[in-house]
Amino acid sequence: MDRIWGKSKTRICVAIPRRSDAATGGRFLIHYVGLAHSPLQTIGWASIFADLGGLLVILATLGFLLGLVKHFRSPAPAPVKDGLLSDRSAAGRLLLGGGMVLVLAGFLHGAYYAGVDLYRHEALDSSILGEMAKAAAANDAGMVDRSLEAYGQLQGDKAVKIAAHAHSIEFGLLAMMLAFFSLMYVYRRPGKFDGRTF
Repeated sequence: MDRIWGKSKTRICVAIPRRSDAATGGRFLIHYVGLAHSPLQTIGWASIFADLGGLLVILATLGFLLGLVKHFRSPAPAPVKDGLLSDRSAAGRLLLGGGMVLVLAGFLHGAYYAGVDLYRHEALDSSILGEMAKAAAANDAGMVDRSLEAYGQLQGDKAVKIAAHAHSIEFGLLAMMLAFFSLMYVYRRPGKFDGRTF
């Protein structure tokens, strides 16, 4: 039974990233595929696959929650002592704590952008493109140039804010992963962890 459960845990661990990739890829394709060859009039294939990916993420998450319930209901196993995990350096603690702060800052920045700037940017996007179209129809080259410059500034503002959100989370995760593996790859002293050499 433990062997079957171990294989199930491995499958679940692999399932969540794959399912979230399907959801993300489907949402990306919504704008490029549209309703082409869709069996439904209002929902395209990309939306169907995005929703299916989201459903699979929910199912994989429920599998994780079931595992947590099973873990807390089972009798406590004998504690396993691992020198690599118990010996934390100051650098490892700093990387782990700093990484968590960066991830939290990235999430907060993304929430702020979504709540404050997103709809304002969308309204500016629409109005600038409308002005550009009107100026082009009126053969007003100066207005077209000003609209293009304003549109470029808007896109730059959007890109900087989205990149700050994404890169903060990415570097936070990188710092946290480095904290877990820093002892293994930085401290290469023989015999430090249960006689193992890294």
